[in-house]
Amino acid sequence: MPSHTVPRGGRDARRMKLTEDEAMALYDKGFRFSIFRPQAGEFQLSLPLQVAEDRVRETLTFRQEEPR
Repeated sequence: MPSHTVPRGGRDARRMKLTEDEAMALYDKGFRFSIFRPQAGEFQLSLPLQVAEDRVRETLTFRQEEPR
């Protein structure tokens, strides 16, 4: 199961907007996207997706199940 942690930066885990660098790092780790348009700055991770929010460390950790 791919996992990747990013700074929370005041963002809400439910309405998370990825930066291009974050999206590229997730893509490089094997995450799947339903929308992946770097030229337009549009990124949407495919479901199922888990997002763990750590308010102490101010991070968000993404986990995505492997396709079956």
